[in-house]
Amino acid sequence: MTLNRASWLGWVLVALIMTSLPQRTLPVDEYDANPDALRVDLFNAAVAGDQTLFDSLCRQHASTISKNFESWRKIPAELRADPAEVERYGEHLLAIASYFARRGDRTLIGVFEGTAAKAKMLGWMRNYADAELSLSENRCAEAIAILTPVVDEMRGWMGTSIESLAVRVSGILGNCYRRLQDFDSALKWTYSAYELCVKNEDTDGIITYSGNMAEIYLSRGDDEQFRDWLDATLGVMESAGRDDEARALRAEHAH
Repeated sequence: MTLNRASWLGWVLVALIMTSLPQRTLPVDEYDANPDALRVDLFNAAVAGDQTLFDSLCRQHASTISKNFESWRKIPAELRADPAEVERYGEHLLAIASYFARRGDRTLIGVFEGTAAKAKMLGWMRNYADAELSLSENRCAEAIAILTPVVDEMRGWMGTSIESLAVRVSGILGNCYRRLQDFDSALKWTYSAYELCVKNEDTDGIITYSGNMAEIYLSRGDDEQFRDWLDATLGVMESAGRDDEARALRAEHAH
């Protein structure tokens, strides 16, 4: 994670304030009744860099953490709009899981790819397969109806497999909207897929979706944006050593 100077100073200030105040924690039974309070205190200890308090909370309240860790994986709605907050949330959860893993208990680390997540993934993948079939039969409105709820459900869940599926879901939505000539929506979803590929340094995905962006702008009649995205696609192809593909694409659009 990269922090700018202002963000870094902000976090330093928070840490100084947190370490200068007495840390108030709840008894075991009160944390059992209010497990989110335990999560907040654990996160605050992590932000403050108070390893002693963090370890103490993990040790004393291991049972409460174990019972509630799966539900904590769902990122609170108020944080989801801020990628930096989402990343910090995930880092704090990983710190908790790592505490137990270092002591020989890898149960919580496993939750990141655990049973509940796998069950959800299977459902989302079935929906994706149904939408892919609908798209192949040019039933684009039906594919959109299938995938739109999936997008809403996937928000707030973390994991490499989930992000990989999110790319494909956004890509299909972009394709569907392009066929329906709703170019604004097509650009929105295709760019979402492109951004995820950039984040994950997925060269093949970057080439695919930057190329799709170019094609959407071409269909829309925006030659300037088409050329910009085409050049970007060619540049990535050539950087990846895919010169033959770049030459073929350049020849296809030469005029």
